[in-house]
Formats: sequence, C-alpha cells, structure tokens
Amino acid sequence: MFSLIFLSLLASGWAFTVPLSTENEPIPDEAYVLPGTSFPSLYDVRLFLDPDNEEYFTGDVAIRIFPTVNTSLIVLHAMAMDIINIELTDDFNQNINITYTLATDDTHFLTVNASVPLNIMSPYNLKIEYTGTYATNMFGIYVSTYERPGEGTIKLITSQLQPTFARRAFPCYDEPRYKAVFKTTIYAPPKYKTVRYNMPLRNDLSKPEVDGFTKYEFQDTVLQSTYLLAYLVSDFDHVTNENDENPIFSKPFRVYTRPELNDTAVFALEFGQKNLLAFENYTQFDYVLPKFDKAAVPDFAAGAMENWGLVIYREVALLVQEGVTTTATKQNVGRIICHENLHMWFGNEVSPVSWTYTWLNEGFANFFENYGTDFVLPEWRMMDQYVLLLQNVLQNDAVLTINPMTHPVFTPSQIISTFNAVAYQKSGSVIRMMQHFLTAPVFQQGLIYYLANNSRRAVVPAELYVHLQQALDESDHNLPWSVATIMARWTTQGGFPVLTVRRSAPTAESISISQQRFLTNPSLSSSTTWHVPVNWVLSTDPDFSDTKPQAWVLPTGPALAVDIPGLSNATWFIVNKQQASYYRVNYDNQNWRALANVLFTSHNIIHLLNRAQIVDDVFNMARNGRT
Repeated sequence: MFSLIFLSLLASGWAFTVPLSTENEPIPDEAYVLPGTSFPSLYDVRLFLDPDNEEYFTGDVAIRIFPTVNTSLIVLHAMAMDIINIELTDDFNQNINITYTLATDDTHFLTVNASVPLNIMSPYNLKIEYTGTYATNMFGIYVSTYERPGEGTIKLITSQLQPTFARRAFPCYDEPRYKAVFKTTIYAPPKYKTVRYNMPLRNDLSKPEVDGFTKYEFQDTVLQSTYLLAYLVSDFDHVTNENDENPIFSKPFRVYTRPELNDTAVFALEFGQKNLLAFENYTQFDYVLPKFDKAAVPDFAAGAMENWGLVIYREVALLVQEGVTTTATKQNVGRIICHENLHMWFGNEVSPVSWTYTWLNEGFANFFENYGTDFVLPEWRMMDQYVLLLQNVLQNDAVLTINPMTHPVFTPSQIISTFNAVAYQKSGSVIRMMQHFLTAPVFQQGLIYYLANNSRRAVVPAELYVHLQQALDESDHNLPWSVATIMARWTTQGGFPVLTVRRSAPTAESISISQQRFLTNPSLSSSTTWHVPVNWVLSTDPDFSDTKPQAWVLPTGPALAVDIPGLSNATWFIVNKQQASYYRVNYDNQNWRALANVLFTSHNIIHLLNRAQIVDDVFNMARNGRT
C-alpha cells in the first residue's frame, strides 16, 4: 500500500475510525490474535453488489476448514455485518449442530461452537449467510461517486481490505498468515458493465443465475492472504496491451478509468508493463497471475493498494495528462506504480506472518519504488532523490518514543497505525543500507533465494536473513557478523546513531569514531546502540564509488580507532559515502571548516549525495547544539 495520502488520513483521524472495544475491562493485546486452532484452505464467496443500494449488500461464504487440535470451537473474524445463518458440515456432508456468537468489541471474533468435538486435521465446511454494510470511511467494501457533466452523479463500488477489513467483506480468517484459495462470484446490476476481481472470469460455470443481476464467476486465486482481495463494480473503460502486436508484457495488462479519463492512462499502461518486466528479470521470478489490472477510482483511502491482480489507485496516483501533469507529479505516479508492482513479490508472493512485520512488505516497496523506477527511467535519478526521503525520516526517527521497524501490534487501531514513516521510509532506508553493506549483487541474489524458497508463505525476518546470508556466504565478500546479528538491533530498536568522528591529532594517520543515539532534544539520552557500517573518503582521493564497509562501530565497547594511511595529507575527509547508511555524522571543527571551504570553492569534487548529507547533518547538529 502506498502511504503518502494514507498517512495524511491517519493524521486527520482516520486511524481512529476503527470501532473500539465496548467492554468495561481492557482486552489483553494477545487476545486479539486468532487462536490458531483451525485454518482455512478454500473460500467460496458470493457477493451481491449494487452501487444504487448504498444501505447494504448481501453475501454468503463456504469455508473449508481444518482443525489443528481436537476442539469444538471455530474462531474467525466478522465485522459490521448481520449473520443470517450458519451451517457446519463434515466431509460426508453430515450436519453438525452449532451455536455462535459475534463479538461486539474490536476483536471482531465470530465464534462457532460445535455440538461435538471436531477431529484434528479433518475437513469441515462452514457456510455463512450474512448482510454486510458498505464502509463510510473507505476501509472495506464501499460506494464511491463522481460527477459526469450532463449526467450527474455516477456511482461505483470498490474496496480497501488491508489491513483488517476483509472481515467486513465476508467472514474470514483475517490475518496475513492464513493463506487460502478464494473462489468468488459477484452479482451486479446489468447497467454496471465493468466488474473486476483479482482473477479473470472462468469458463466452467456452476453458480445459479439471479433475476435482476448479471453473474460474474471468477477463476480461483492462488494461495493468498485475505487482505489482497479486491472488487470493482463500475461503468469504467480501459486501455490494454491485448491488441498490441508485440506487447511489452506477455500477459493481459489493463488500466481502468472512468471513460472520460481514458487517455490519461497511457503512461501507466506503458510504464507499468516495463517496470513489471524489469522486476521479473531482477527477481528471476515470473508474475504468476494470468492478468494484471490497475484501476483509478475517485475516492481511495491510500495512494494505492497492491491487491493481487487488481491494483486500485487514487486517480491522482495513476493518471498522467501529457503536457499538463508536472514532472514532479509524473515521477510520483511512476514511483507509486513501481511501489505496487514490487508488492506482487514482496507482500503477495511472500507475506509477513503478522503486521508486526509490516516492514517486510512496505520497507522493500519503499526502497524499490525508487530503485525499480531507475530500471525503466534512469534519467529521473530516483535513487539520488531517495536521499531526501532518508533525511526526512531521520527527523521523525529522532525522538525517544518512536516505534522500531519490528513493532508488535495486535488491535485493529494498533495495526493500522503501524503503516507509518518507520514501516515505509525508515525501513526502506535501512534496506538500502543493507544493499550497500552486502553489495548490490549479493543483495539481489539473497532476495532471489528468499522469494524462491518462500513463495505463498508467511514469514518472519529470520527467513529473509537466512537467504541473504546464503548469498553472502557464496560470494567473495564477507562481514564480521551474520546478517541476522547486524540487522537485529536496526529492526528491533527505534532511532538511529550519530557518529562522532575526530582526528586523533592534526597530523595523525587515524581517527576515532564513537556512536550515540541521535535525539532532537539534546537533554534526553539513550543507551541504544547498533552495528554501524563505516567507510570514508579522503580529499587526496575523492572516489565515492565503493560503498562497502571499511570498518564497523560496535554496539559495545570503547570508541573505534581507525588507522587511515594518508590521512595526514588530506585537507578533509567524509564518512558514509553516498550517505549509504542510516546515520548522521558529526566531525571536529577543523573538518567541518575544511568541508565548508571545499563546498564553497569546488563543490563538484564531493559526491552530490554527500553534499546533501553534509548540509543536512550540519544544520541538525547546529540545531541540536552539537557543533
């Protein structure tokens, strides 16, 4: 999910539209997690969606369930709906008597109590009929509108199910670790000709026709999480690669918009295909679904959402009017398209076990939205611009109360609040640092292993580190600690360090480097420390190209003493080439003055990213009273 618009919604109160518990006693955080005593393998969902009936929609779902223990309870999620009927049958279609309760608090638990014990790993079928409510805050299935000159208000239905709103669409196991296959049929009024879903329409039809509705039976999904489902009922038109003699991308690729905006979808069609193809080449992993849709809707809670096979965007985040759209806006559209494309692998193919590890999705998408855009349009220099994002998040990350990248969350409001600058910009910046200390080839090979070995799985960060370590061990590069050891402190602690770098003496051949957590409020302190990769460049040899670590500052022990041959002949030196790593640097006054002089007299000697680093660091040191 692309977050820029979404974050502004959080700031204005949208994060608190999730219903809070109505119980007198607080609910322990762990009580929000499904008990894990059963899991789904297949959902068969029918939805009756009519944009002209904004009061409610109806649906039913049949879930094939396997208990993991001998139990009489089935616990799943349901939210903002009235349950009409529930039936439970065994694999021989024998009915089992049940009772059920639907929580009125924000656990959203639907608990089904069977009259007999359910046998471990035996299949059962749970069928639920219900009436759902359209979301008024764009989280769930909702009705959107726009104005068409001469026709008035036009309605459509779309959805935003991440992170905890698939439970508003149909009863389900609404946590990312519960992957299943989804079979979906949508019934919509005939006047709405464009009805789209994650998968194409199927040919082997089995569902009944219903008077007053057109039936759309879709192919089964691959194994996936609930939050990646999406629905669109509209009068939209589209542009496509299906009529191209030599399409850029080998599978049907469509961009849907309201008909009057069709010509503004051309950039998304071309760039989206090229970028998707570039990611297939980078990951050595083909996009798996038989089609790829993008749709621009007038009202959307996030900038965009990576629903597998049907990515939904705000119009401003997808559409480009040549000759009118500014370069900056067009670049932003490119980044958002790239961000969502990347999720087809990081998030969709491989998901986090829980939203505690949101950064495994959004950190990679944040990094690759720039790195991957450069694959297609290198003249935009998006990775040069990325340093601005890094510098912005350093501001947010410089307070004691900031959450770490790996941040345990349980309640719906906790979960939605984790989609913040730490999950996106900080995590992307730390991933960028990881690419530099591993080297780009090792980093890429590790990600290839990670995706290949975890496809259709839900994972924790340890799985990522195992495969990055494998790639490192196979290379001629080495690190003094394991990837897991280095990354542990970066992901489980908030904040970042400032390195204080001093020449041992004006004519010395060595420097000392110490670390301390950087906090905007200088009266506060923290004992938090990290494994910090360090490299440097001297004025006598201003080569900024090799960003591998030359030394490491340890999280414990005294200041690091580093011998640098030729340092005494250097007028100035710079630590952290290309600001590749996630920290600030504070020098002694002599070096600050020397850097100021070279920036004034011959700034091109210094890499442009380090020029940006120096200016940003020195202003923040001055504001902080450190220099």
